[in-house]
Amino acid sequence: MKKRRKMALIILVVIVICCAIFIIHSKWASWNSERIIDAIKVTKPAETIDVLKETKSAETIDAVKETKSEKTIKIPIAEDKIKETTTDIPIDFDAAWEVNQDIIAWIKIPNTTVDYPILQSPDEDNYYMNHDIQKVKNRIPGSIYINLNNSADLTDNNTIIYGHNIHMSSDDGKGSMFGDLEKYYDKEFFEENQEIIIYTPQYIYIYEIFAAVTYNNKLIPALYDLDRKNGYQDFLDSLYNTNGEKDNYSARAVTVGDRIITLSTCTIDHDHNYRYLVTAVLVEEK
Repeated sequence: MKKRRKMALIILVVIVICCAIFIIHSKWASWNSERIIDAIKVTKPAETIDVLKETKSAETIDAVKETKSEKTIKIPIAEDKIKETTTDIPIDFDAAWEVNQDIIAWIKIPNTTVDYPILQSPDEDNYYMNHDIQKVKNRIPGSIYINLNNSADLTDNNTIIYGHNIHMSSDDGKGSMFGDLEKYYDKEFFEENQEIIIYTPQYIYIYEIFAAVTYNNKLIPALYDLDRKNGYQDFLDSLYNTNGEKDNYSARAVTVGDRIITLSTCTIDHDHNYRYLVTAVLVEEK
């Protein structure tokens, strides 16, 4: 009997130690990622990006930016986007790419803690669900990311952006990823905070939130052919047939001629049968 109790105590101690190590490691990884992210967020003077090569829309162009390393970065750009632009982008993408070449953009939602890079793995859809900005495997917090169904230049009809819903104990909420999207359950907050900003190396996209709903947990690209008008319209219609008690909508009409983003995270009660979606329409491009 004593041996069994001793063995049970040893096992319990081992479990406690392992849990402590996991928690410490997770918090350290989150802190380290946030430290790197903060270093990338710098205010830069307006810079001019010269597009030097004429191409067709399906081709890749060379966007050459003045950097210390004189790095040439290949960015896919549609034909109607080929132009010289002078844009004040407050993200040091050169510094970001030194950390991880998979960073494609940056998302910021005013009056929330959402202020993170967006990543896309070239090989695996959900790689960044459990990897941080340094590609360190860590179930939580992971990263904000899009999968391979969407284009890296964010020009699809509906770009779906994924992130964990995390509740951080720190006052500033750093590391919460899409945790602050829960604020959109509140109708007043929804009505007063409808702007989403996405920075890319060349453009600033301004979106207006038009719906925040509890949705089923099925993969949206598997349910709807978003590249076709009928499939895209079916998805838009589905947003207004969710019957969630705390679903919120704006008066803005969105059509298949619009470009939208869908932020997808866990629901407030982390019910695995559902997702929480915040959808926004592109209203301005700088």
